[in-house]
Amino acid sequence: MMTNSKAAKTRVDKDFNVNGFWYVYDRPNGKIVGKIAENTPAGVIMRTDTGTLVNGEANNWVYLKLFVPIGTYAYAYMKETTLFEVVPKYTFTIQSGRKNVNVRDLPNQTTSKVLKKLNGGQIVGKSNGDKVNGFILFELATGGIGFVSENYVTTVSTERTDPEVPKPADPADKTTTEKSGTWISNFFGDANKQAVKYSLLGAGVLLLGLLIGSRFKKKKKNA
Repeated sequence: MMTNSKAAKTRVDKDFNVNGFWYVYDRPNGKIVGKIAENTPAGVIMRTDTGTLVNGEANNWVYLKLFVPIGTYAYAYMKETTLFEVVPKYTFTIQSGRKNVNVRDLPNQTTSKVLKKLNGGQIVGKSNGDKVNGFILFELATGGIGFVSENYVTTVSTERTDPEVPKPADPADKTTTEKSGTWISNFFGDANKQAVKYSLLGAGVLLLGLLIGSRFKKKKKNA
């Protein structure tokens, strides 16, 4: 069962439509008054009438306020199996700098009723970008269905653009390269490496001097 006051669009089904069109009727199982192309916004759902069972399935009829009247028919019926309920996804606003942009109940400038006027930056509502006669179909932010000329609206991005935060290093995740280096830096640390190096060098020179002096005394004694 379709939801009243929502927009309906014709299905795409090459196996069952008539040359890319679906028939429109004056009443359930009544006279054909026209046709609407597949994948086209058809009208506002006014109600759904339950029909007789056909092959175990309800043969329901949807009563529509047509977006584009057919002859004298502003309201008509279509089989529920030929339609689906529109679920809009994207938010639109009026383009910056625009003033007094008309929101209409129908996609035309002659017989439509102006529902309200909006200015630049104001939210129109949600839409999938479906167009009829150059007007975009909207589920209005204030409720109901409406149309605005495609020349006056723009989409609002819904994607998040949060900066990527680097993941902190895990202290337990140490690699062997972090422990590489000389035995001096590993034992005493990088900060004391130079001082320790010079101390060891001085001790080596002193030890060498003592060794040479000891040998010199020994030779002198033997002489």
